Amino acid sequence: MSLLDARIGHIIKLERQKKRLTLDALGKLVGCDHSTLSSYEAGRRRLPAVRVDALAEVFGIPPKLIDPEAYED
Repeated sequence: MSLLDARIGHIIKLERQKKRLTLDALGKLVGCDHSTLSSYEAGRRRLPAVRVDALAEVFGIPPKLIDPEAYED
């Protein structure tokens, strides 16, 4: 687990909890399984850019707040 993956996972979990979403509910909104989301939150799995956009849209935040490296110039 990298430090960045752990940071991204922490942000996903905090934003999900703010929206009062379960892993299942969030998974349905972004098109992935709850176990995949759990792996992202735990920092065990790298979050792909496609998921960054979907999560940012659900959370109502800029994608760069989730993953600052996803949109490097």
